[in-house]
Amino acid sequence: MISPDDSMRGRVIALAAVFQAVEQVRRLAENGTYDEASTRPMIQSVLRVDAPDAISIYGNRHALSAGLAQLRSMLTSRWSTENPIGKMAFSILQLERNLAKNPALLDNLRKRIDSAQILSNAPMHELMAELGKAYADIISGQKPSVIVTGNPQYLDRREIVTEIRALLLAALRGAVLWRQMGGNMLDCLIRRKAMLRAMDSL
Repeated sequence: MISPDDSMRGRVIALAAVFQAVEQVRRLAENGTYDEASTRPMIQSVLRVDAPDAISIYGNRHALSAGLAQLRSMLTSRWSTENPIGKMAFSILQLERNLAKNPALLDNLRKRIDSAQILSNAPMHELMAELGKAYADIISGQKPSVIVTGNPQYLDRREIVTEIRALLLAALRGAVLWRQMGGNMLDCLIRRKAMLRAMDSL
């Protein structure tokens, strides 16, 4: 049985992963590039459907440094969900809740992820292409829409749109973990101190 402390640590890990993935979405949309060190554990996490604990999905705490920094900023300041990263992150959490009510869609998504396992050791751009196509085929069009704004110079490029979709799928992986760990929106409102303590204990 998961202890309350382990559950809160799991929620922190999951939410940090969501923030880290959408931060890279923002970078791609605005600058046409992503940070390799922050992106790789996000993309690989989609293929890790079984893991002994939450942190093992991403490798270690250092793999989530960027997301943990974003989460700490949200928990320690008057951080608005109108912030582009926050807005995308909370849209992802809402989208995942809706997808959880559609078992047929989730079954199709699992099959696509299973078929992508063969690319686990392939160059990252190949894996991102496969996962981005899975997102486009199965998730795109589901509600609520995750609005990505940025520079049209990059958003008009097919390969960048595909990479963005792959990272949105990685963000959804974090949102699934968030729900599995018992996460809900109240955590970010009334359990901030508990989340900060859990973050410090990682």
